[in-house]
Amino acid sequence: MPLRSDAASLWEWAAATDVGRVRDHNEDRFAARPDLGLFMVCDGMGGHSAGEVAAELAVAVTAEFLERTARDPDATWPHRAEPGQGDEAGRLEVALRWANERIRAEAKRESAKSNMGTTVVAALLSPERSFIAHAGDSRAYLFRDGALRPVTSDHSLLEEFIRRSHPSAEAIRAFPYKNVVTRALGPAANVEIECSALDLRPGDLLLLCCDGLHGMVEDPAIAGILGGGSSLTESCSRLVDAANAAGGVDNVTVVLVRRLDSDSADGT
Repeated sequence: MPLRSDAASLWEWAAATDVGRVRDHNEDRFAARPDLGLFMVCDGMGGHSAGEVAAELAVAVTAEFLERTARDPDATWPHRAEPGQGDEAGRLEVALRWANERIRAEAKRESAKSNMGTTVVAALLSPERSFIAHAGDSRAYLFRDGALRPVTSDHSLLEEFIRRSHPSAEAIRAFPYKNVVTRALGPAANVEIECSALDLRPGDLLLLCCDGLHGMVEDPAIAGILGGGSSLTESCSRLVDAANAAGGVDNVTVVLVRRLDSDSADGT
C-alpha cells in the first residue's frame, strides 16, 4: 500500500498486508483514517473465510461509530463507557464493543460464520493525548529514540504462561498453545477491551501489527528495520518481507504512523 501523508495533519502513515507463504487467503484487515485519528489492525479467525468477515466488520463498525460521534457529539452511544474513562478513551472502547456486538449478530445470522471472531489493536490519535485499545494478540509498539517497546500485552495463553511461570526461552518456544487467544471480538457477548493512554512526541513511530509479524520476527529485528532510515512505505515492505523470510506461516499486516512536528504538519 502506498504512503499517504497529509500536510494538514500531524500523522504520516503507511500500511502493508500480505497473505504470507502458507495461507491461501488473507483474513487480516486494517484501517487508516487520519481524518478520524483512527488506525487499527484486525486478525480474523474462523472457518469458511468467516475470519475476514469479522475483521472487515470490526474495521467498518469502529470507523462508522467514531465518524458519527465526531460529527455529532450528542449522538447516542450503544453502550456506556467503562467508569473512569475520559470521552476519547470511552469512544474507542465503546466502538470496539459495538463492533463485537455486530460481529456476533452476523455470526448468528449465518451458521457458517458461527465461530468467527477477530483480534484487534486500535489507536485513536490526537495532538493532546492518544489511546490504544486491544483484545487478543495483535500488538502496538512505540519506536522512540531508536528503542522499541511494546505498548500492549497479549491476551493469550502464552502470555499467561509467561506471567505465571517466568519460563526460559526454550520453554516458551516449546509451549504448545502459542496461538490461543483469551480475548477477541466475536466469541463472547461481553468482551473486555484493554485501553491505555499514550502521549506521542514529534518523531515517534507507532507500529500496529498482527501476530503474523511479531510471531515470526523478534523485536530487535523489528527495531533494526524501523531504525534503518527508510521511508514508512519501505519499512512496511521490509517488515512483511522479514516475516515471509522467517516462514510466512500466517497473514501479516503492519501499520506505521509517525507523528510529525508542527512545522512539518503545517507544510513549512
